Amino acid sequence: MEKKQLKQLEIPKWGTYLRGRWRECFASHLSLKEQQEIWLNDFLWHLCSWEKVKCLKQDDAITAFHQQAKHKCTIFYQFIDDAYLYEHADTLTIKDLPYIEGDMYYKTCM
Repeated sequence: MEKKQLKQLEIPKWGTYLRGRWRECFASHLSLKEQQEIWLNDFLWHLCSWEKVKCLKQDDAITAFHQQAKHKCTIFYQFIDDAYLYEHADTLTIKDLPYIEGDMYYKTCM
């Protein structure tokens, strides 16, 4: 991380909790049966690929991430149990993240 004021704090073993919260926030309109039918427990992004929510993809998603106001945010991944809390995250870019391969999710902290 360059000379940014960006601060990163690793939060060990929070991945499961955050993935559950993500499902509560974005998939609560689906029954448990509907969630199982799209394999949501295996891949959170299935909510998007099965078009159960509106979402941005690929370059549009990256652009929106960079433009999002995010003084604080939490980053978590599909298959990694650690999460990361970022403070002074307004300058956070994809290149700053510890893992750029695979499925990444974030939540801004208001």
